[in-house]
Amino acid sequence: MKKKRVFIDPFDDLGYAKVDLHREVRKGFPEVVFCEGKTPQQVITIAKKIYKTNKKAMLTHAAPVLARRLKKTFPRGTYHK
Repeated sequence: MKKKRVFIDPFDDLGYAKVDLHREVRKGFPEVVFCEGKTPQQVITIAKKIYKTNKKAMLTHAAPVLARRLKKTFPRGTYHK
């Protein structure tokens, strides 16, 4: 049986961020989320989109308070000050 191919739009426009879902295909690693200036919910939503498509996500400039919230959503994640 042939594996069904699923097409994923290259970008997901959330209004406050345009998430590049095909960056890993083009560059070898998914888009990195710059957390500073975004609400915790925005960061979580963006990270979920990237993780769902690529099974990995990297976030930068996350304050410790945000890191604790992210750990609840992504328990296998690692935080580096």
